[in-house]
Amino acid sequence: EMTPFRLRLMEKICPILASSLHGSMRRERTEKTLRRVLNSYREQKSWRQWLAARQALEKKQSKDDENRERLALLLLEIFREPGSLVEVESLCRKLVDQIFEKLGYPNIYIMTRNTTENSKGTSKTFRLAAFCGLSQAQYVHVLVDDNLKGIWGRVIESKEAYLCRNCEDDPFYVMGNPATKSELAVPIVLKGTVWGLIDLQSDERDAFSDEDVKVLSFIATNLAILFENSYAISQLEERGERMKLLHDVVQSLALSPTVEDLCDRVVRSVSEKLGFEAASVYRVTQDGIPQVIASSAFPPSEYPSVNARMIRDGGLVGKSAREGKLRNTPDVYLDDSWIPIVPAARSQLDIPIKIGDTLLGVLVFEDVAVDAFSPSDEELFSIMARHIAVAWKMHTILDSLK
Repeated sequence: EMTPFRLRLMEKICPILASSLHGSMRRERTEKTLRRVLNSYREQKSWRQWLAARQALEKKQSKDDENRERLALLLLEIFREPGSLVEVESLCRKLVDQIFEKLGYPNIYIMTRNTTENSKGTSKTFRLAAFCGLSQAQYVHVLVDDNLKGIWGRVIESKEAYLCRNCEDDPFYVMGNPATKSELAVPIVLKGTVWGLIDLQSDERDAFSDEDVKVLSFIATNLAILFENSYAISQLEERGERMKLLHDVVQSLALSPTVEDLCDRVVRSVSEKLGFEAASVYRVTQDGIPQVIASSAFPPSEYPSVNARMIRDGGLVGKSAREGKLRNTPDVYLDDSWIPIVPAARSQLDIPIKIGDTLLGVLVFEDVAVDAFSPSDEELFSIMARHIAVAWKMHTILDSLK
């Protein structure tokens, strides 16, 4: 039953309930609004972070593209140089200048492999071909394959780049300049062949980054292609020159009226074209003693005194004659049988001149350099000796018919 008291009580409670309900609904709307704002803020923050990351990536890519463009322009500049496929030393000097100018590295060094052949084939010594910046101690200008030391030796041996962040603590570092505090070396390698290395040095610790490793490796890879091409071209040119020399010698054989004149033409032509210290031809007597009949090292007036010294056993020439085989002596000082007919000589190549089992003489070359004669020389002069033997035999037959 609704009494007046209950009615008044309801009148008091309803406004309170209405106000409470209104406040609850307003708080709910406020919370929803705040959630939307918070979510929006989080989305904006996430977007800003994504945008910042994207901008940083684009900036890095732009920098990488710029670096690649600079490297491409640098290498293109080198490729454009006339003779860049042949003149390795000139190429290295220009590359050092370009790296310094375009990339800003102050201390740059390029080691190259010595491609000169010796009796064992292509030499594996390396020498400092070009550099700018801090000078290096003389003992690091040449590295030998059987005594590779320091960071340069390690890079050549391992065929891998090496980053030295602090030279004072590095186990491989060998001092070339006291000012060097950090170093980066990258091999110039292609198909397993090490053609040299590129090295950067700094007077500050930890001066080089992984990015510098990539930059230098990119340059080294392209440089290796150039070096290989240069070597191939030089080998073709050298072979062409040697074939021309052989052709000239063979032609001159047909014009020779005597064996002595024939041999004299050969030694003069070879000496002029190849520049060895001495080229000589020895006739072998029935007693097996070599007797000089032509030489670029001394005049005919001295032949009798030379022949007098050959009476014992003929030295290295006599050995080749008795064995009937080619003998390449890298260092004559180490052979007790050597007779110093040419005192300045350090290496000697002896090739028998024979037809079948008939020995006619010995073709002899001497040079002041140790291990001067390569497998290519052996091949060329063996062919030459066979041509001389044929012409010599023809003269012998003609002389017997007179």
